[in-house]
Amino acid sequence: MIRWICRVRPQDDVSSDCLLCKLGIKDIEDVLRASRMRWLGHVERSTGWIARVRERKILAQNAPGRPKLTWDELVKRDRVLLGMERTDPEDRQAWRGRLRPRLGSQAAPSAED
Repeated sequence: MIRWICRVRPQDDVSSDCLLCKLGIKDIEDVLRASRMRWLGHVERSTGWIARVRERKILAQNAPGRPKLTWDELVKRDRVLLGMERTDPEDRQAWRGRLRPRLGSQAAPSAED
């Protein structure tokens, strides 16, 4: 779709990153990572059912092959990638302050801030 919008044919030697930059669109990995990290901050600060469900262990028979990537493992990987492994999600100002510059988001603060 992006190539169609930019009128670039698959035969042309133009990278997807170049086209995303040209249109001002963020890479989907960055968008998903930002959403996961914002949700992690919300979940870590929660005292309700979200926190209880997250700690619950489910006993199930493992399927053959490589185990599926869990949300916790993915979030740990994101925190290391963004250099936020030592940032405490309980401190909302520090969490959001460290998250925004790493993701390059220039969004205005929400009413929750």
